[in-house]
Amino acid sequence: MTELPVQRSLLDAVAVLERLRIEYMVMGGFAVRTWAIPRPTYDVDIAVAVDEKTLPLLLEALDAAGFDVPEEHRRGFRDTIAGMEKVKVTRFAEGSLWDLDLFIAQGAFFAAALPRRRRRMLEGRETTVMAPEDVIALKLLAHRRKDQLDVEEILKVTRALDLEHLREQARLLDVEARLDAFLSE
Repeated sequence: MTELPVQRSLLDAVAVLERLRIEYMVMGGFAVRTWAIPRPTYDVDIAVAVDEKTLPLLLEALDAAGFDVPEEHRRGFRDTIAGMEKVKVTRFAEGSLWDLDLFIAQGAFFAAALPRRRRRMLEGRETTVMAPEDVIALKLLAHRRKDQLDVEEILKVTRALDLEHLREQARLLDVEARLDAFLSE
């Protein structure tokens, strides 16, 4: 199989995180690949357990690994999506720009999700991946058509989901009605 630049970005980011011994979990499309039928993804989403001292070290190491770190993130700025803080770095490869979104693992949702992450093979490397229940909850929050399809696939493919945990995570993200709609189908 030919390695795509987005896969190389994932593997290089994971190598940096593991070298720095930063707790992390792969989220988004790559996590869906673990728990459902694989689909294309064009960016990398990773939750990272960092604080104000560790984040600059991580950004410096990613820069050294070939990622472009925007100056505003070097100065401490963080984007916010649905109340979750993130930092976006990029890498230019094969004529395209590839995004790496680093979600700062803080708050009740991530506090519950981080201990439940699992070691799985992903893109030929053992990696820490977000548990399927937590992926579903985040996909319900994003609620784009592709996210809805991801939820359907995970529910079809993954057996023995912890529905109690999933319901609690859905409550934390205020997506209980969306979850109920999927489960009723």
